[in-house]
Amino acid sequence: MASEFTEGKLKTLITNLREMLANSSTLDYAKDSGYVSRDVADLVKTSQFPFFNIVPGRTRITKADEVRFGEIERHIYQVTIQLATRSMKMNVSVMGDGTITGILDFAADAWTVLKSDRTVNSAVDGMIIFDIDPDAGIEIEPIAFEDEQKRIIVGAEITVDYYKDIEE
Repeated sequence: MASEFTEGKLKTLITNLREMLANSSTLDYAKDSGYVSRDVADLVKTSQFPFFNIVPGRTRITKADEVRFGEIERHIYQVTIQLATRSMKMNVSVMGDGTITGILDFAADAWTVLKSDRTVNSAVDGMIIFDIDPDAGIEIEPIAFEDEQKRIIVGAEITVDYYKDIEE
């Protein structure tokens, strides 16, 4: 069954995630970067703000005896959703104002959308929360400064492991 791991499951997951985030009324203010890359310099230059970016991470298969559900192989796909917003002021990039959505609200909204369909339109069987839960805390970091307009870009990442159980 390992061949099923390499036959587009991760590609389907990324495609479905992208559609789920882009089509959500909760994130109607956010733009899809269209990239599948961690190249922040390119993202900052070419994306409309606020934007999200989806980056595939490690993929692995656990042994059936580690899953303890009988003759099942668990395929795990790690995905990071990068978020970015910008403003002339750091506080607005973080907290937002009446016009600009801050990174805290953006991350909370993205998390709400991710939790709304843990199977990502049946691409996987579920999700395992891995790194950042906006309810518990979030890593906020100035990523770059745009030279000509001096806008401050602030980003966050949400990393999730999704799994698909395959009968051996």
